[in-house]
Amino acid sequence: MAFPLSAPTFVPKNMFVQYLHNYVSHFNVDPLCQPSVKSACYDSIAQKWVVTAKNMVLGLVEEYVGEFLVVATGENSEGFIPNVYGLDSFKGLAIHSSEYENGKKFVDKDVLVGSRNFGMEIAYDLCNWGAKSSVVVRSPVNILSAFPRDVHVLTKELVQLGMYLLKYILCTLVDKMVLILSKLLYRDLGAYGIQRPFKGPFWLKREIGRLPVIDVQTISNIKTGDIEVDLTKHVFMSNNI
Repeated sequence: MAFPLSAPTFVPKNMFVQYLHNYVSHFNVDPLCQPSVKSACYDSIAQKWVVTAKNMVLGLVEEYVGEFLVVATGENSEGFIPNVYGLDSFKGLAIHSSEYENGKKFVDKDVLVGSRNFGMEIAYDLCNWGAKSSVVVRSPVNILSAFPRDVHVLTKELVQLGMYLLKYILCTLVDKMVLILSKLLYRDLGAYGIQRPFKGPFWLKREIGRLPVIDVQTISNIKTGDIEVDLTKHVFMSNNI
């Protein structure tokens, strides 16, 4: 279920919670939020998954049986701040991206951020608040995004398009197609300090877990000079994406 077209790029917490409520209502979902899963195993005879859980309210042990088991724990649940040389003596504010709320208190200040997804989004938001944001690019990165709305042939995000094609086409071919479209959209970003990896985004995600950057107009601001690319400084607002 898509967000309404009126929704902003960065959906506020209350709007996202309302979206979840609408989703539950629309698809008639009956979520169980109290059980704590203790074990899950596959019954090869019944060809069903058996999940044992403890109801944290009633204190009862319950068993759930189903054809499918989805483990949706996320991959970025815990923040990681690397041991950055000089960070302990840095006099300014150093925070993890999970602590970032908005750019209100960074107006007219110099802010250095990481260059993965959260970092790129934060740099864009900081720029909109009037901060002087810079992103650190420490390694080559694939940049993917949505096509402009006036392109009527392909209107889906490159990532969504690639994931759809992966159902029918080899990963190497999908990567080639997506990279060609990305190059047509962004041209050569080397002049701005951003290099593309030798491998495609879906191969990198599958083999080493590295995600591509999903652009939310940050690249446009880099091209205009409103956001700088810093190739030398350390990351003081770190993220683990």
